Amino acid sequence: MTAAGEQFLVSLSSPLELLLNFHLKSQSKEALRAGLHEQINTLRSRGFEPNRIMVDSFKSLVAVQNAFPSIEVDPSGAGYHLDKIDTKIRRIKEIMRSVIAGVPYKLAKERIKDLATYTISRMNIKSTSALNDGTCPGVHFTGQKPDYRSELNLAFGDYVEAYNPKAAERSNDVTMARTEPCIVLYPMANRNGS
Repeated sequence: MTAAGEQFLVSLSSPLELLLNFHLKSQSKEALRAGLHEQINTLRSRGFEPNRIMVDSFKSLVAVQNAFPSIEVDPSGAGYHLDKIDTKIRRIKEIMRSVIAGVPYKLAKERIKDLATYTISRMNIKSTSALNDGTCPGVHFTGQKPDYRSELNLAFGDYVEAYNPKAAERSNDVTMARTEPCIVLYPMANRNGS
């Protein structure tokens, strides 16, 4: 996926229906292999073992066919597309456009990769018709329900005053600010809701 000049490797894990992304510095074979490797390791970290990767017929993706010995890399034919992931990518871009339209300032190009991560994290906590039990892909993946107070209380680009951890070290120093101005990017998906 390309968005605002930034490149991403976006994958959809089925039947989990979990979206993953990896920011690419280039579309080289090495960069794509690193992205796939990270996404495979993310799935394996929760006990999911991918056995087949369907990839677009993009030359650098086809070149990684033998990079993962225990996983079949299955490139689509010339002129064919992977409709399911293409639909998800269109949805990602729609959400990114709507978030950018709602941010009250010009979004820096450097924040596009954070916006993509934010968008995908939001899509992963939304139930999908592909999963019959009404739970979202993120719950299937982590086994934990999202804490809506910490995950959805703030939106991408919101201004916040965040606690300054250095202030505790100098708690009696009145010149040390206890908070610092920050911009919300995306949830860290950890247990404490950072």
